[in-house]
This record gives sequence, structure tokens and C-alpha cells, in this order.
Amino acid sequence: MVSPAAILTEPVTPVTDAAFGPGVNRLATGTVDGKIFVYSGRILELETVLDAGARVVKVLWIQRGKKLTALTDLASTPALATWRSTDWTGLGTNHVTGTERPLDAATRPSTEQVVVSTGDPATDGKLTAIDTSGHPETWVETGETDLPVPARDIDFNLDGSLLSTVHEATGTVQVLNTRNPDPATWTPEQEITGLTDPYTATFSGGSIYLAATDTADATTVFNTKTWTPAATIPLKTPGPAAFSPTGDQLAVSQRAPPFQTGFWSTTTWRQIGLTSNGHTGPVNTSTWSPNGSLLATASQDTDVTLWKKPVPKRAKVPTSAILEQGPLVTEIRTPGKDPTDLKTGEPVQIVYVTGNPLNKPRNVVLIATVDDTTIGTQELQLQPGQTTETTFTWIPENVETDEICGTVNGTKTCKTVNVTVSPSNVQKFLKEHGLEIALPEEIEKFFLDPLRKTVEGI
Repeated sequence: MVSPAAILTEPVTPVTDAAFGPGVNRLATGTVDGKIFVYSGRILELETVLDAGARVVKVLWIQRGKKLTALTDLASTPALATWRSTDWTGLGTNHVTGTERPLDAATRPSTEQVVVSTGDPATDGKLTAIDTSGHPETWVETGETDLPVPARDIDFNLDGSLLSTVHEATGTVQVLNTRNPDPATWTPEQEITGLTDPYTATFSGGSIYLAATDTADATTVFNTKTWTPAATIPLKTPGPAAFSPTGDQLAVSQRAPPFQTGFWSTTTWRQIGLTSNGHTGPVNTSTWSPNGSLLATASQDTDVTLWKKPVPKRAKVPTSAILEQGPLVTEIRTPGKDPTDLKTGEPVQIVYVTGNPLNKPRNVVLIATVDDTTIGTQELQLQPGQTTETTFTWIPENVETDEICGTVNGTKTCKTVNVTVSPSNVQKFLKEHGLEIALPEEIEKFFLDPLRKTVEGI
């Protein structure tokens, strides 16, 4: 179970949103009563409290963190309240055209364009683009596009070429082609249907996946190349979902009791962590720190809880055995199974060769372990000089795989391997295919990186 690293209790009303500042140890949280709490430092101590004047819908760091702006529901109309982050001087409030209620906002990556989603269940929805470069007094709306129904949640992919929009009224998620910055040109590229109560849709850092949560059901992860399901996350009543910055984990939080957050590996889609406690109300939003070490979850219970990123327990090649009252194991073998070929759930026969070097009989108990987990025990009666083989069956779990490639005599060679093996096994594999990496730390760096790597001509 994952325990809270810290709980921020300063807010006294439900927390609607939270956002980490880019490249700095800062976290801003917005509340129903219009307050914004800004935390900073390595342990995120309260730095300041800002007054947005109305319910905070979304908190955004803009201009590379130099300014903080909040989308607010001011008299049921959208407005952007902004502050300078160096001294927290207020820079005014910009009203967004229209009278529809604000629902969400997102910053187009690598630009100063902020897109605001507005609408009302009885009316159509709308997306409005705003150029937020310069002083707020100079901000201008650069375009808008109408939606058939309001979008409660919007999210850009990594390069800003796609925008997901979540539509509660129709039970759908639309993916818009946003390669052109003018909203008037945005057209649907994909539609996900059949959802009962969609809450959010979020892209992974590499835009390989889109996770769509359905509070009435589960979370479905789609491959954005084929738009076919890649995985189903079974956590009940899912609400907010967020991929870690490196893309190796997906965190999903609950909108109903017990209000937990689960963590899944995007390599195996196995659950690698579940929060023990921390919230007594629905989780409204979740966000990762820029370096991916912390996840912040903001809730109706008025608290913001920080969770350390869980480290998955990785399957390893059997390396140890304990002999009670006897000699040492002389050898451990996995016949016909290269350590780099381990696969999750595929049984492996482990052979322990035990010898008695003493000149008298010995009764011993062999305890076989893998990664500190006992996989079997066996009582042995060994005569002087006797050697015996004992076989246990081990089923690996959470084996992370990746593809290693290299060029040999102009021909590219690739193989999917277990990336949790030791550098020595990796080096052995590379040499077998005519590849060499000189430094052990380079081998380790290469193989522990969860993303696909290519070694060319090394």
C-alpha cells in the first residue's frame, strides 16, 4: 500500500484543481471559495494565499511559470485572474467572451495559447483560444469553435496536435485535430462512444495512449495509432487520471468510497500500487510533479495529498538460496531459459545444485528465494561428497520488457528482452549480437530507461 508523503490541510473548502509549476518546487491549488494556496520548497510549505474572487475551475502556470492564472466562475461567466509569480502581484482579471459557465482550460504545449471550455447543459459548448503572451492587459481571443454539447474536460497531447474533449451529455470523448492553432479549423479525428459517465480523458507523455475514465464503469486506455483498447484499468468509480511525465505509470483516482488512487505500469498494465488512505471525499483532480516523483490528489474533503511514486517490484533472476545447518549451494541454473527471455506468468524451472564437502553425512533444509520471496523449500540428506539437484518452479511477476536493437554489418538486429536483468546479462546479450558498450553505467542507463532505445553501430 502507498502511504501519504504529506497532506496539505490549509484549504477549508473543497479543492477543485491543483498544478505543479514547471521546473520549480511549487504547487498551486484552487478552491470552491476562490482561494489559491501556493506551496513551495522541497517540502512544499505554504508560500502565499491568493484571492481569485470566485470559484476556481482551473489553475494554470503560464509563460514558463512566470505567471499563474486561474479560470474562475465569476457570476456564472468565465474569467481569468492572473498573478506574477515572483512577488505575487495581481495583474488583473480578463473576462472570456460569452455567458456560458466555465468548465475547463488547457495550455497548448510550447505556446502561450490557453483554450477555455465553456457551456451549459441546456446549450451548446464552446472552445475559446486566448493568446496569453505579454501582460494580461494585452491578451486577446484568437478564435473559437462550437461544440454540439459542452466539454467538461479537455487535454492536449504532447505536441498540441490533438485535443481530447469529454462530453458527459452524450457519453463520448472526441479527439480533435488541432494542428492549426485557429480553433475554427479544428475537426474531429476520432470519437470514443458507449461511456455512461465519462469524467476525464488524458494523453500519455509520448502521446502513445489516451486514458478515458468512466465513473460508472472503469478506465479504458486506447492506443492512439489504431484507437483500439490497449488495457482496461479495473478500479471502480474512476475520476481523475494522470500519466507520469516519463509515461511509465498511470494513476487513477476514485470519485466514490474508499476514494483511493491506484498506480499501473504502462509496460505490463499491472497494478503496482494502491493508496492506503488519505481522502474522505471524492478526488476532483490529480497531477504529477515535473520530475515524476510525486502525485498530488485534490479532493472534496478540502485536503491535497501528496504521494510518492511507487517503485514496482521487479522480477529478477534467482540469485540466492539459504541452507539451514548445512553447506552452501554451489550453483543455480535455469535450463534452457536465458535471463533476458523471462516473461510475466511464464513458469521457469530453477535448478539448485547442492554439494556436501564434509566427511560426514548432513541433514539440511534448502530454502530457495527470488528477490527476497521464498519459492520453495526442501529437506535434503547428503552423504559425504554427495551432490544433488533440486528443482523448483518459479512464476515471474512484473517482468518489464523492452526492445534492444543494434546494427551488425549493416543489418539491424532487434530482440524483446527482460529489462530487469543485471548489466552483466545485458552485456552478454549485446556481445552475442556483435554489439559492445564500454561502460557498465551506460549499460545500466540504457536498460533501466523504460522507453524504447536504439543502439546504432556501437
